[in-house]
Amino acid sequence: MAITSIVFAVGSFIAWFLWIKIARAKVLHVPRYNPPLPALLAGVLMIAALSLAAYALRNADTRAAQPQARTSAPAPWVVGIVTLLFGFPWYELMGLVFVPGRHLAFWIPALVACLWATLTYMLARWFSRSPGWCDIHRWSAVFCASLVCMIAGFLGSGSWSRMDLVAKAILNVAAVAGFMWLALKITRRSKQRSVDHKM
Repeated sequence: MAITSIVFAVGSFIAWFLWIKIARAKVLHVPRYNPPLPALLAGVLMIAALSLAAYALRNADTRAAQPQARTSAPAPWVVGIVTLLFGFPWYELMGLVFVPGRHLAFWIPALVACLWATLTYMLARWFSRSPGWCDIHRWSAVFCASLVCMIAGFLGSGSWSRMDLVAKAILNVAAVAGFMWLALKITRRSKQRSVDHKM
């Protein structure tokens, strides 16, 4: 958790810097944006509320003792495809921010995002509570969610320098190689456990 928190904080700062200092000023050519204080306070309040809710519900499944779904977990490749199908529409929502001239009332994308997030959560929960759900299913979901970011990240590459494009391609290939190595380790470990269980 400590390592994840540090990486998240550093990544958030980098994302903020690239968006505010680079993308908005040099790519979109829009004036500097300083969010009003109420917006900042609302964001901090939302983060605190979500953190408290997550902490309060950390053992909800155990306390509820609900029966698991009777249907077995889908194949890992099915989990991957579903993840891709649910992941790419998020970039259409983000396009409302990145693409100038597309104006909608704020409540429309906000409502769509909430509904889509709820549907995604419910489906992920249903999948993960199915008998047979294991590490390779989790790997498939995480890998395909990362793949969405890798692929869709190239949508704005028309304004990038060649160095940026090559660097992203190299990092993406390295990430995919790392995921493949992890999948191999998970598969080998599962086979070993199966052999040990039979013995």
